[in-house]
Amino acid sequence: MSTSAQRRIWATGTYSSLVCARVGSPGPKLTAGRPAAANRATSVQPSFATGAPPDAAMSFLIDVVGIAPATNEADAPMNIELPLTDEPVEGVVTDDVVEGDGATLHEGQDAVVNVYVVCADTGALIDSSWERDRREVIPTEAGSVMEGLRQGILDMRVGGRRIITVPAELAMGETGSPELGVDSNQDLIFVVDLYAILGDDPTATTEVTESTDVTESTDSAETTEG
Repeated sequence: MSTSAQRRIWATGTYSSLVCARVGSPGPKLTAGRPAAANRATSVQPSFATGAPPDAAMSFLIDVVGIAPATNEADAPMNIELPLTDEPVEGVVTDDVVEGDGATLHEGQDAVVNVYVVCADTGALIDSSWERDRREVIPTEAGSVMEGLRQGILDMRVGGRRIITVPAELAMGETGSPELGVDSNQDLIFVVDLYAILGDDPTATTEVTESTDVTESTDSAETTEG
């Protein structure tokens, strides 16, 4: 099972154990009902466990990697000014209407977001995740999601809101999506709120210390002499 799939498995009985959990470094397991850190183990009665046999209990080890606020349809950016246009869009265009102050999203990570999608020419609503109980998790690996959206959310910062205008060829192309009301060659506009990032920062590097350099030089010299 993939890491992303594991993150999406939830059981009702785990919710109360996550209250007051903090995002951050793993810590001791939950013992005697007292939360110690963001890495927690909790036991769940069978009636609350998803997919478990009737006579079995389950234990969960949960890393809290991000927090997404509860939202509803009324929170959707219905009144935001969008760059509607009848002209064909050239390339992915982004506009950070709210600058986030959290971590930066890089390729290879997953974004926890809300997404509001409209037709670029008419503003007709296509979809809004604000209408659903759970936030969307969007992977950023190439080929994993609509290419224009993938490109558009990269380099967002947590806490930010971005308007992304996507040309048809990087959206649903000539096929469109009749079930969603998207015509052939339809440009799209996305409004994305980024709440959390899942996965390690692929741009992080390990600093080489002076002691490491000395050791490597010594080893090299010994090899040469031999």
